[in-house]
Amino acid sequence: MKRAIVYLSMAAVAALFGIQLVMEHLFVERRIAQTMAQSQETEMPDGVSASSEQKAPEIIAVFGIDGELGEGGRSDCIMLAALDEQGCIRLCSIARDSLISIPETGEKTKLCHAYAYGGPKLAVKTLEENYGLHIDGYVTVDFEGLSEITDELGGVTVSLTRGEWKALGLPEPYLGQRKLSGAEALAYCRLRALDNDSFRMERQRKVMEGLLSAFLSGREEAMPAAAIECFSHCRSDLSLPTALRLVSGAIRNRNQLHISAMSVPGDVVLAEEGVLEDGVWYYTYDLETAGEKIREFFGEDTKGAVAKMQQPQ
Repeated sequence: MKRAIVYLSMAAVAALFGIQLVMEHLFVERRIAQTMAQSQETEMPDGVSASSEQKAPEIIAVFGIDGELGEGGRSDCIMLAALDEQGCIRLCSIARDSLISIPETGEKTKLCHAYAYGGPKLAVKTLEENYGLHIDGYVTVDFEGLSEITDELGGVTVSLTRGEWKALGLPEPYLGQRKLSGAEALAYCRLRALDNDSFRMERQRKVMEGLLSAFLSGREEAMPAAAIECFSHCRSDLSLPTALRLVSGAIRNRNQLHISAMSVPGDVVLAEEGVLEDGVWYYTYDLETAGEKIREFFGEDTKGAVAKMQQPQ
């Protein structure tokens, strides 16, 4: 009798927990739908056009870490992302081996170490102070999370070079383009022996672009649930209204979305000769110039730093 009561109690707790999860899921779905509806119904005041009200988009730092979400770990992937009012998703990759100064201590080290030293808050502060940026929030995903998100979205399609195809151990014949599984996408993002960090950043960005494409190509009614599932594998300080606004904006404009990308260094900021100290190699380049180009890329004012600049001596 006692055993039956215990089993019934456990079943009741499980049922209540399941109901809570379902209610939370439905609540977030409804909030996304409401946010989409409100944004579609919003009218501009007389005499004011949408173009005249354009402002710099919110910039989100995206970290891919080589540890677990609840732990430290270095940021193996560092990106800045934003969705502007013209439906353009802007992605800026910053080399993990960039030589920067850690805020407060002034220690000169690799950019990827900031996350290991102080988690996402220090990583964001390091980006802001070294590049003169204002960052509105962060999203962190670990290796396992990236793999699971990729699988949940049905894989990610990317174009591969012959060298990449061979390095991933994919079966012959070489086809050029392939839909990668979660494990394959992770291995692709981490390839280093083939070339250098610039190519690695490009591979990471291609996976990000492919995941966005996979998400936005799904059925609209299924997107809220897909977004909730993807976010469950991430750590973030974004408020619910901000997250809903970003997701609903992408869904609402999905037929006209396009992606613009840049890399630092590279593109508009060239790296100087690398620095080798105590057997450790660093990317060196002018951080102030890089910050100006990043702010320009995201549509921010380039006439002065948004935050105090730190330049390694």
